[in-house]
Amino acid sequence: MRQDKIKDAVKMQHYVLQDSTSNIGASSTSVYNKEFLSLKEVALLLGASRWTIQRLIKAKKLTVGKVGRRTIIKRSEIDNLFK
Repeated sequence: MRQDKIKDAVKMQHYVLQDSTSNIGASSTSVYNKEFLSLKEVALLLGASRWTIQRLIKAKKLTVGKVGRRTIIKRSEIDNLFK
């Protein structure tokens, strides 16, 4: 009975991992087409954490805009970061 529970848990974990990676792929393709990105989208695009993006903003390596409380970054700023 214990072995059955372990197998079920492993199957469930496999499905969760498979589902989360497919969601990342779907959202990353839409990130490539946007002109303005959120911090989360920039982090996904660069493969970095949100904290790393915040540090780049604080160091004035990325220029941001604010819409209410939301921080947005122009796609061209990301491209200029690597030039």
